[in-house]
Amino acid sequence: MHILVLGLDQKILDQTSAVFKRALEYADLVERYVVIVPSRSKKQIRQGKLEVYGSGGAIKGAQLFYLDRLAEKIARQGQFDVVSVQDIYFLARVGVRLKYQFQLGLEIQVHGIEKFNWYRRFLARLNLAQADSVRVVGKDLKDRLASQFGVDKDIIVEMPIYFDWQEWKNRPFSGKLRQQRWKDDFVFLVVGRLAPIKQIGEIIRAFAPLVYEGQKVRLVIVGEGKEEGRLRALAHELGLDKRVEFVGWQDNLVEYYRSADCFVQNSKEEGYGLALLEALSCRLPVITTPVGVAQKVVKDGVNGLVVKDSEDLTRMMKLVVVNRQMLDKFKNSTRNFLNTLPSRADILAKYKESWRQAQRRTRAQFHKLG
Repeated sequence: MHILVLGLDQKILDQTSAVFKRALEYADLVERYVVIVPSRSKKQIRQGKLEVYGSGGAIKGAQLFYLDRLAEKIARQGQFDVVSVQDIYFLARVGVRLKYQFQLGLEIQVHGIEKFNWYRRFLARLNLAQADSVRVVGKDLKDRLASQFGVDKDIIVEMPIYFDWQEWKNRPFSGKLRQQRWKDDFVFLVVGRLAPIKQIGEIIRAFAPLVYEGQKVRLVIVGEGKEEGRLRALAHELGLDKRVEFVGWQDNLVEYYRSADCFVQNSKEEGYGLALLEALSCRLPVITTPVGVAQKVVKDGVNGLVVKDSEDLTRMMKLVVVNRQMLDKFKNSTRNFLNTLPSRADILAKYKESWRQAQRRTRAQFHKLG
């Protein structure tokens, strides 16, 4: 089987990245695995059965144009079976065109649904209607695609992201972050994009009463995004400049997970939620909304706390600060739930299942057309 992937994650252009290493595993499942991503620089990498291309282009529109041209050129030269697209909007339009031009199975990957307006909703509906297989990371997305976009559940393949929590558990940790910066503070940790859907502003508001009551607490926010300016202004408005710390993206997240006292996730929606799994693998107790993978690996009162609303969030943050015995209980229970996650072999088998489904359906479709 030959697979052509239209991706979004430019980290795949770095051969030392986890994204590139995962792509090598996917390539081992097939005869040829080609990935094209939009990027400013034009780049080409070949390693074994994996080929990776950066489109080139100074602006997003140019990158999409060059990606489209390059994808057509590669599809014309090779005997591909499936085109897999990591997007439901503009990149997916390229995938739909390639499907009909070269009679390819079309797999659309859905990791989350954000940035919605009427035009994006129209594009998503249009593209999903042409898919032969739709790959999602969890049941929430599957149900939403079926109810809001009319996608046939029979073509939706649930495929969680593989997470090697044992590897995270064994990563080196110096402890300097706690010793040199945080000292005796009780540290709440947030990790993720600073986007409206993450509802980090509510976390800051929920955290404020603890500071006002004189608790020795700190809120550390790891990540970047368009909401950063608004969130910084909110922290300043609430008088929390010295207690809310914005540190941007960090390469060594283990230092933060292992040094903090509690991880907080307040997302309205999560396609999956890798940051939560990273926190649990480092035995960090969590407070979370019931979204994404949290529904499977966090049991309220056993290895974490599940939030119902903003008032609940303040109450839970106060509770974990004063109840260290409960935190110890959570730490000792976290990894029992991680053992229920699918193995690498399970995930790779799902990949092949989705590709074969796309291949079968498109063959049947074009056979009917004559």
